[in-house]
Amino acid sequence: MSVSIIIPVYKVEKFIRRCLLSVIAQDYKDIEIIIVDDCTPDKSIQVAIDTLKESDANYKIIVHEQNKGLSGARNTGIKNASGDFLYFLDSDDELHDSTCISSLLSVQEQTGADFVSGNYQRVYNGHIYVSKRYSNQLVIKGNNNIIEAFANGSIPITAWNKLISKEFIIKAGLYFKEGIINEDELWTFNTIINAHVVALSGKTTYNYYMNENSIMSSSTSSRILSAIEVYKELAVCFSKHFKQEKHLSAHINRFAFFRHLEIISLNEPMSTKRNLYKRLREYQKNINIKKDMKGHIMHAHLLFPPFIGFRIMQFTALLYNRRKK
Repeated sequence: MSVSIIIPVYKVEKFIRRCLLSVIAQDYKDIEIIIVDDCTPDKSIQVAIDTLKESDANYKIIVHEQNKGLSGARNTGIKNASGDFLYFLDSDDELHDSTCISSLLSVQEQTGADFVSGNYQRVYNGHIYVSKRYSNQLVIKGNNNIIEAFANGSIPITAWNKLISKEFIIKAGLYFKEGIINEDELWTFNTIINAHVVALSGKTTYNYYMNENSIMSSSTSSRILSAIEVYKELAVCFSKHFKQEKHLSAHINRFAFFRHLEIISLNEPMSTKRNLYKRLREYQKNINIKKDMKGHIMHAHLLFPPFIGFRIMQFTALLYNRRKK
């Protein structure tokens, strides 16, 4: 079985060598490295070429004529991949050790999973935090059970660190929505609603480097706008196909609730925060998602006019942050 590792590249001159060396070091050798140059303005691609030439790695470099963002770069990678399985690796991260791909493939061969997720560790300022949530091996069969596991947080929402069948991706049309920032949440949602067997290896296979300047390190109005669009798509899909799935309903309600908290916490003018609140609120009012008792409590603000609802969410955010501390 061959594996295509898809690596979008944009402004990662400092990190791309580390990323590629972790791929070159894999003990599984039937690997195709696909580098997507998303119009990076620095020397990332030259560093990548110099690194790859030090080995006998099988690689190809696809060059975008215009910047398409992470989603567009991943889609380009999918279309140009020849492997039986695909693996998304962000260019500022790395594979954890030399056995990552072989271990994920081994689990896939044993289970026949549509995709296999490994565990991961976060690296920040020299400190390492290993995720405990995905540290146990788990095989989930049946679409309803997979959806429930996803809604309960048992399946990672990230696109990276998943070994996924290319045939499965093509048949289900699992391409990334371009023009948004929160692409992983939506892509993983679309992936799990089409999956029939999912496996978690339990083994740490990915080092996720948290950079202060990364897109996901802080909330911005543009990131919230993307999240609101993701909510809209999740909610529309749910209302069409999964009206009776209470776990998924609870997940979508939680997604909206935490986006409201992010809106309140934004370092933006009050008018911007009010407009974002109203936008998400409109979608929630127009797309009826069934709520359990907890959901009704989290979204009690929807029962009031927008001005009062916003004040209620301000108070809720204050209480939530105090509780976290």
